[in-house]
Formats: sequence, C-alpha cells, structure tokens
Amino acid sequence: MINKVKKYWSIYKKLAKHRLSVLVTFSAAVGYFIAQGRSILELGGAVLGVYLLSAGASALNQYQERKYDAQMERTNKRPIPAKEISANSALTVALVLILAGSMLLYFNGIIPVVLGLLNIILYNVIYTPLKTRTPFSILPGAVVGAIPPMIGWTSAGLSLFHPTIIYIAVFMFLWQLPHFWLLLIKFGGEYEKAGFSSISRYFNTKPVSF
Repeated sequence: MINKVKKYWSIYKKLAKHRLSVLVTFSAAVGYFIAQGRSILELGGAVLGVYLLSAGASALNQYQERKYDAQMERTNKRPIPAKEISANSALTVALVLILAGSMLLYFNGIIPVVLGLLNIILYNVIYTPLKTRTPFSILPGAVVGAIPPMIGWTSAGLSLFHPTIIYIAVFMFLWQLPHFWLLLIKFGGEYEKAGFSSISRYFNTKPVSF
C-alpha cells in the first residue's frame, strides 16, 4: 500500500511539476503579504488555489505536448511518454486540479478566479500552441508568471490597478524573458527536432576563438 502511494505521488509530482507549482504558489503568497492581508482563510484559498491551478496547467500542458515530449531526451521521462499514466488519465487529473483551484479562488472573490482562469488561457490555449510556431511565444508565457502575485494581492481585497502590484508584475514579466530564452538557446537543437520553434537559430552558440 505504501509503495503504491509513493508511486502515485511520484507520478503526480512529475505531472504537476510540483516544485515549479510550489514556487508559483510562493509568488502568490508574497503578493498577499505585501498587500498586508491578515485572513488565514484568504491566504489559504489563494495559496492552495494557485497551487492547484498551476499543477493542473502543468498536467494539461504535458497532455497537450505528449507527442513532442516523447521526442526529446529532457522530456521523454515525463509520465505520459514514459507510460506511467495514460493520456486520458492525465487529462482527467488536469481538469480536476483546475476545477478545484478555481473553486478555492472563487471564495476570495471574482477577480482572483478570473486571473487564475486567464492564466490557464494564456498558458494552455495561447502559449503552448504558439511554441511550435514562434520563439516569441515566451511573451504570453512570461505574462503567466506575472499573474500569481496579482492573485495574492487581489485575494487580500486590494485593487488590481494599484501601482505597487503593477510594478511587481512588470518585474516578474521581465525577469522571466532571459530565463526562457536561455533555455531555448541551450536546448534549441533538441526543441527544433521535436517540432518547436527555437530562438537558437538566430544566434551563433559556438565558441568564438580570438
């Protein structure tokens, strides 16, 4: 029994990109604390809601990209291409996580849940399909990372248009651009072979001799 639980937990962590989802959740909590929120229920709803949405979006992304993941060394050990879980089961897990996360955010107000669902649209409906078409898909992808602090902020009841949270969101957006591009440059060849559009084709990544 214990071994089965460990096995399922291991599959879930990879499918939900657990560590990344925890970091996303942390950024939402930071937004809440900067807004000086003091309700344990609000904080719990924001933190758990964002975590579940992030985990669900990651699982849905892996469902969407399962054929591409199977072609790349850095992703072919993910649960679906590794046949640890079926594609349909992964899709079910993703939808349940997204629904649960949305319900939790709804208790903090309509704006947090709208922001959460907007992130799903940006990540899974816009960013993911664009990855095979243009390396500049990272622009909507970077917006995704800027929204969680805004969810925490609005969960505390403050305005979405307050200068403080706008500055934080802009910083989060700009910080992610070089991170994404460096990954594309490092694994550019692998991405292109799998069918993704990589910015590495625009750069000479070979060492320069003087």
